[in-house]
Amino acid sequence: MAELLTPTLNCSETDITSGATLWMTSVVLRVYIKPVLSALSLGSNIINTLVFSRMGLKDGATATFLVLSVSDGTTGFFGLLCSILITIRYFGPLLLQSNSGDGSTDEYDPPCCHSHPRFRQTNPSY
Repeated sequence: MAELLTPTLNCSETDITSGATLWMTSVVLRVYIKPVLSALSLGSNIINTLVFSRMGLKDGATATFLVLSVSDGTTGFFGLLCSILITIRYFGPLLLQSNSGDGSTDEYDPPCCHSHPRFRQTNPSY
């Protein structure tokens, strides 16, 4: 019964849910899309905060929208910060590769389902 509740992924190269495909999708979402959305969120909420503060806190709706824009701006800031740290995590090893001087570089093996504890192979090939 417990085996039915445990998801397994097949790590074959032709499978659309292979570890490499999931890893690349994660990189695209976390490194390229999330920072853009977080920066747009931060920028628009800074503008909202400036507009609502200049309008004054005369009624409850303006005060509520001001607090909401500050809160969303803070979320956008931390989202952008996390995106920068995730980008360093993914591309840091590539930037720190050693060049041995003979024209060859150390290869970087991206994490796949065979090295990630979240994914379990049904037929490991190693």
